[in-house]
Amino acid sequence: MRSKINRRTFVVAGLVGAVASQQALAEPELLPPDQAFRMRAGGRSGQTLEVLFLAAPGYYLYAEKFRFETDNKAVRVASVELPPGQTKWEEEFGKTITYFRGLVRVRVTLDGPPIPVKLTAHAQGCADAGVCYPPVSRTFEVPGAKS
Repeated sequence: MRSKINRRTFVVAGLVGAVASQQALAEPELLPPDQAFRMRAGGRSGQTLEVLFLAAPGYYLYAEKFRFETDNKAVRVASVELPPGQTKWEEEFGKTITYFRGLVRVRVTLDGPPIPVKLTAHAQGCADAGVCYPPVSRTFEVPGAKS
């Protein structure tokens, strides 16, 4: 009797392990936010800056979630120019959204004196696997404009 119980326990434990392994294989491993969505400051031309975002393959960024701010009230963000994006119906939001894959070049125009400031860029995106990330932010040192 004892050998039957041990054998059954072993078989049940093996089946549970096999099911858990299949689930682990089925669930994709997600990148950390700083790898899924990279940001860096590009060049500056007068009061216009270029901020680059890179969504890793299998990830995308929401257009309406881009936001920029400076640390100095004398210099404000006057405008943000996004490239054309792709659109899709988003069931969760109940509306059509615009999103970006890969490299996104965003032009940010500042208004105020051409002094050094810190520009904070905010973005949010999701993985194709159906998992959305909380907003990510990064602050860049922006030198004063050259005269």
